[in-house]
Amino acid sequence: MIYKIKKKVRNMQNMLDTIVHYANAEDEATGDAFEIFDFRKVGNRPGQIRVPRQDLQKPEALYSLLVRKNAELPLCPEKLDQKLSQIIGSKPRKRFVYSARVGWRPDRRGFVTPREVIGCSKAKRQPLPPIWLGERHQIALSEAGTWETWRDTVGKLALRSNVAMLAICAAVAAPLLSFTGRPSFGINLFGRAKAGKTTALLAGASVIGLGREADLPNWGATAAAKGESVRMYNDMPFPLNEVGLLGGSKRKAYPEIRETIYRLGEGHERLRHTQSLFSAPAASSEVRTIYFSTAEHSFDEYADFAGEKRDEGEYARCIDVPVNRPNRHSIINRFPANLPEEKRRRWADDRVIELRKACEANHGTAFRRYIGHLIASRDTLKARIEEYMREMDQFEQSPVVKGALEHVRQNFGLLYAGGRLAIDAGVVPWTPEQLLRVVATCWRRALNVHGQKKDALTQAKRALRANLKSEKVKMRGPSASFPPADADGYYVMDGGVRIYTVHAAAMRKWLGTDPKQFDTLVDWLDAEHFLKRRQSRTGAAGSDWAIQTPKWPNGKSVRSIVFRDPFWRGD
Repeated sequence: MIYKIKKKVRNMQNMLDTIVHYANAEDEATGDAFEIFDFRKVGNRPGQIRVPRQDLQKPEALYSLLVRKNAELPLCPEKLDQKLSQIIGSKPRKRFVYSARVGWRPDRRGFVTPREVIGCSKAKRQPLPPIWLGERHQIALSEAGTWETWRDTVGKLALRSNVAMLAICAAVAAPLLSFTGRPSFGINLFGRAKAGKTTALLAGASVIGLGREADLPNWGATAAAKGESVRMYNDMPFPLNEVGLLGGSKRKAYPEIRETIYRLGEGHERLRHTQSLFSAPAASSEVRTIYFSTAEHSFDEYADFAGEKRDEGEYARCIDVPVNRPNRHSIINRFPANLPEEKRRRWADDRVIELRKACEANHGTAFRRYIGHLIASRDTLKARIEEYMREMDQFEQSPVVKGALEHVRQNFGLLYAGGRLAIDAGVVPWTPEQLLRVVATCWRRALNVHGQKKDALTQAKRALRANLKSEKVKMRGPSASFPPADADGYYVMDGGVRIYTVHAAAMRKWLGTDPKQFDTLVDWLDAEHFLKRRQSRTGAAGSDWAIQTPKWPNGKSVRSIVFRDPFWRGD
């Protein structure tokens, strides 16, 4: 009997010996302190708990937590208080500090990701990822392959695509925002469907550890969710896939696009009442990022769909970059010299598939290498960034730009500086000359898109609005009989909305001598479902698909454009 009692006490003692006071930790954002204990679970599995220090005033509180976490302990807590008090009062083996935010540590000797801390190996208090990162946060960052295999697959394949290289530049430039004091900014990559836009986005996202399309944050998340998610990408790129995932019509998409652009560019998570459960500590709400978006339409076009115009401040925060030239169907724009023209499309499709597979097999490891290089050169890093940005200035002899576009030009200079530092770190197999040409090309195309939108669609819409108000566009009453020679067009009322019929030749005169303005305008009317077509586009010559021959008030059939008032805002 005595033997059994001694054995029971010995077994209980062995169980208690498995509880180890592992660490003391402090939350940098709030100053709250915690004690961390390692223990053995039922089934001889390791476990760990983090307990607020104020909850350890009584040993039974630790006992209750251990039992709840399935620790291998006797269910009766008799005579355990003394031993548990000794464990609580013992010296912790380590000391940690939970970082206030993801990104650079204050001394820039370490970099915090949602999964780990790069650097800071000799710190007295080892930093950890923020304590606010919980189970509800979808942290998809991971590592696969090595930085060398990433360089030789993703980095090498990206050389075939300007926009894939630009996405990688965004990934390696994001950590530089802290050194330059520049605010967050964005790039919207737009172009036709199935051109490989998401694959280009993956090439950049694979730098930090996102290897699959399913892992990418996307526009389908609520505005509040995007504002919270971006905290996990501080000092890193924030990928936003596919504007088309926004619910509702294209006209209704623009207000959320604009709100997201301004919110991400502001540099702080949205302020909430301090008593709110969703309020973040001020120390952890700062955000610096380069966000990279994909869409089938430019943000200028989404603004046009909504009948609005983008502000200059919005351009400074996010600029549109086309996937490729209009005659290219893919993000791939460089081909082997001996590849026949008729085989280029299939070859480009194969390279897009290969790049996507390479991202899935190799991701996350290049960022560790790159950040290590930045940490090692942190004392001279700002000067090197400025030097590389000047290289971009000297190379890019584009027309002088001012205001918002000058800010965007400097953003592209930072993208180039990030690429140059990645070359210096050895993580990309590019030359400075290749990088200069690519970034400069993307900048020029962004500038051209900005100018084209202003010169074509915007001016065409202004001309249309002005001429629809003129006396040459008449209301068709029940007894009207005027001929086309007396009017450019007429309108009737349908459900409180004007339905216009405008002589096609007159509309062309409204738009001046540039035929592109007419084509751009009818394309816009058609895309927004304002236009009443004569027939489908198939088989129609030029813009004839948009023209029909209704009878005017005098009974004569006239080639005309028929459309609902695009400027009516009754809904």
